[in-house]
Amino acid sequence: MVSRLKRILRFGFNFAIAGRLFKLYAPQSPPEKAERPRKLAICDLIPHLGDKVMIFPLLDALRRENPDLEISYFTSGAGRLIGLHPAVDHLYSIARRPKKGLLPRPFFFDVIGWWRRDLRPLRFHTVVVVRGGVEPWFSHHLAWLLGGKARVAYSPELEPERWESQFGISPLLTAEVREMHGIHEVSRASEVLQLAGLLKKPVDIQQPVESMVAIARSEKARDYLASLGLANRPYAVIGPGASLPRRAWPARDFAELARLEFLSRGWRTVIVGGPEIAEAAETISKYLGGDVLNLSGKTDFEQLTAVCGRAQCFIGNDSGTTHVAGACGVPSLLVTAFASGSRPSHHASPLRSHPLGPWVAIVQPEYQLAPCTTECVATELHCLAQVSVEMAQRALQQLIQEAESSGREKLSPHEGTGVSR
Repeated sequence: MVSRLKRILRFGFNFAIAGRLFKLYAPQSPPEKAERPRKLAICDLIPHLGDKVMIFPLLDALRRENPDLEISYFTSGAGRLIGLHPAVDHLYSIARRPKKGLLPRPFFFDVIGWWRRDLRPLRFHTVVVVRGGVEPWFSHHLAWLLGGKARVAYSPELEPERWESQFGISPLLTAEVREMHGIHEVSRASEVLQLAGLLKKPVDIQQPVESMVAIARSEKARDYLASLGLANRPYAVIGPGASLPRRAWPARDFAELARLEFLSRGWRTVIVGGPEIAEAAETISKYLGGDVLNLSGKTDFEQLTAVCGRAQCFIGNDSGTTHVAGACGVPSLLVTAFASGSRPSHHASPLRSHPLGPWVAIVQPEYQLAPCTTECVATELHCLAQVSVEMAQRALQQLIQEAESSGREKLSPHEGTGVSR
């Protein structure tokens, strides 16, 4: 009964904030008076770490091609780390309230209040939403409120499986990408920026991300690694965290894979993630013995990038830490519950959002287990249980071999950069 009521209320809410209605009652800031883009607003209210890492190469490209552009970034959650990017002139972040009760207050009202309270005086020529499909955090509505002469985004109609977040936002835009070319989120966002006249070509998703590598190679990063005793010894990293239990490969399987591949190479094992992985980190540490460095809950973004960016390799779930390692040019193995036989452009597909970088491998089940169909929707470990240690070991061995044969040197963190030369 509660589920049915929620569904009815969701339909009613989506109707009330649909683009055609929203633009009739919602206010809007006047645009910048300049004739060409001088002030750009990027609306990206997605709160997750991995999604933020995928923004870094887009900002790299924007600044290279538009050295005089004034870039303002609007975000939430982990998006605060975008302030570390030198291309961002102004960062605006909204706090997210914890959800309470059966019918929590929609984030939509917080976004409206944020604009009224803090953002109304701002003026922009161009406003973009860089998400490559449905975006349930109301970035498109914020784009309308911010005004601008041009508002450009990727059409959510290209992602039909997410009915609950189809807000009919087309009337809020002046232009939108309506034909799918690239599958990956960064490729889609590149198309948005190209349509806005801000990029000439798509961003290469198979290269290390310059701005991420710069953080990993900084003097601050070197000092941090030295303080951990990692400056003169090769190590590999495990990221056992996941946003949902169904996306978390068992900690014992990570530990066994590390025993087979890390210890045999003389690599120290480092565990990274938030405080929520404490139990998984303890399981891995006990399984492997004494030579494990557990950094769970002990790193900020720059420290995490320092550790992941100088590793020999990385293994992890579909989570932000895996994105950090891959973007730094580190061979990274992603373990995912999404089956290889499912639709590549699905919002949960690793082809849609795999880590960036030259050496990224994906290990996944061939099919979803019943009752799951297009993606795993279980509340606990389910489809991902089909991925064995042997499957992951074969994929990791091939990944390391390819990285080494392609010219990636076997470098210690003290000597190397973590990026191919």
